[in-house]
Amino acid sequence: MSEAKKGMKRDRERMIKGQHLLQFPFLIIALVGYLAAGLFMDLWHPTWVVFPLAALYYYVALQWAYPTWRKAIQVVFPIMTTGFVYLGIGLVYEIWHPTWLVFVIAAGWIWMVESKKLFADWS
Repeated sequence: MSEAKKGMKRDRERMIKGQHLLQFPFLIIALVGYLAAGLFMDLWHPTWVVFPLAALYYYVALQWAYPTWRKAIQVVFPIMTTGFVYLGIGLVYEIWHPTWLVFVIAAGWIWMVESKKLFADWS
């Protein structure tokens, strides 16, 4: 097998792996962890870190699934923007608890839309 074919096969396997990572509901797990820590232990402030981690997770998965930068930036930019708004409001006004909803709704919406597109591409 030539090097070019091996490279194409490796890229295809990486793309499939990225598509599977996109289907994993990391954001839902992060949300459940955030709510559990906030409601049961009143740790709203330090556990906000799970949301930027979710954005980073999906950014890496998108890079594997769609190797073009343009597509990844289109998906991650709104998540990161709402994340910075969330952090800004939280750090300046110390309003962490209700403002996390803005970030989670935006990230969840983008995840659902991209997953739906991904399933459409596979069928």
